[in-house]
Amino acid sequence: WHKALEEPNTVVIDVRNFNESLIGKFAPPDDSGAVDKNNLGLKGSSKVLDPGMRKSTDFPKWVDDHKGDLEGKKVLMYCTAGVRCERASAFIRKRLDRDEVYQLDGGIHRYLEEYKEDGGHWIGKNYTFDKRFAHGADKADVVSSCVSCDQPWDRYNAQQKCFRCKIEVLLCRPCQRMKPALPKSSLLCPLCKRK
Repeated sequence: WHKALEEPNTVVIDVRNFNESLIGKFAPPDDSGAVDKNNLGLKGSSKVLDPGMRKSTDFPKWVDDHKGDLEGKKVLMYCTAGVRCERASAFIRKRLDRDEVYQLDGGIHRYLEEYKEDGGHWIGKNYTFDKRFAHGADKADVVSSCVSCDQPWDRYNAQQKCFRCKIEVLLCRPCQRMKPALPKSSLLCPLCKRK
């Protein structure tokens, strides 16, 4: 998986929900070793695609809308522990009649066990569905920010939801303390802010 991320003509699909991808993602290097933090598909590297899903049922429409991005490419898929990839990779194989579709065995969790110190090609943290909220490499940077003040923040423990779509949002501790003064309409996830 690690080496495949470095291959050109490869597309990487994050099949987690959008709020999970905000705090961490794969960012493959290009030929020179530069890291593609914005997932632009630098020369000589794979391109990471984030479907921007609020729920897994958004995936079939995204695949139909992005067939052209996947044509003639090796497709790599990842999720937290591998379960969602099982379904998503089977869906793509059948829907697009493709064989070159691969998934990260054991998901991000297992990858970070292998690249415990620096995270390998992973930046940020991996959202978890347990009391840890997230975990990452020993030297993980914060790659996301609070929806209210835009300060670096990566913990979804405030139980705050987007005003429009109700997906979980990142709200830092200082903004949590100001919550009564914050208008609920100001809590918008990045997807809703784009609209």
